[in-house]
Amino acid sequence: MLLRLLSRRRRLRRIRPKINIIAERRLIYISLPKVASTTLKAGLIRFAQGDPDYQPVGVQARPHPAIRARSDDHIRRSLARINRPDWLRICFVRDPYARALSAYLDRIAPAKGGRFQPSQRRARASLGLQGRQTLSFAEFLERVARQRPETMNSHWRPQVDSLLWGEIRYDFVGRLEAWDEEVERLSALLGAELRPFLQRHPRATGAAERLDDYYDEELRALAAQIWRRDFEALGYPIGPTAANR
Repeated sequence: MLLRLLSRRRRLRRIRPKINIIAERRLIYISLPKVASTTLKAGLIRFAQGDPDYQPVGVQARPHPAIRARSDDHIRRSLARINRPDWLRICFVRDPYARALSAYLDRIAPAKGGRFQPSQRRARASLGLQGRQTLSFAEFLERVARQRPETMNSHWRPQVDSLLWGEIRYDFVGRLEAWDEEVERLSALLGAELRPFLQRHPRATGAAERLDDYYDEELRALAAQIWRRDFEALGYPIGPTAANR
């Protein structure tokens, strides 16, 4: 019991969820990198503005008056406010196999033109990479397997940790793979049609369609070990059938 309590405190202290607040709608969206977070955040800004044609600039990097974003350093003190019964809390999740590959292709794999953006350099540095040093997908998984969740880059940190699963009481958990159905379900929850506002961007890495190009049986098993709690808590199947969807 004591070890579990200490582990919980360490998790709350080291992991800062990405909280997006739309006060007018009493809506809190906890975003996850590599789970359509830019699409969702931009769509919620358009929804708050009431303008499906509005194109916010720098969604992830710049503040916007329609949506208050914070990465909370004092989450223990904020949980009571986040879990207020008169507010809705939503998130989207993704198949851990596809999310891991997307993170690798977007942050670690050789950059087009040989130049890495600052966010890519930070992610690579967290794995000990310097300059143009490269890793295979297998080497990427092996290095991630040696990291603790609280020290992982947020692009591959287990989703249940970044979402503070079990601490935040979610009213809606959508699956990226069932986008159309989930947007319809979220629309019903909010009592408003969201499809005009949520304009899905082209898939940056196409990871879901490239799983068989990178995963073999051994790597699927390693990924299942690293993100076991995601598979279990979020209900995604483990094994070849999952990677071939």
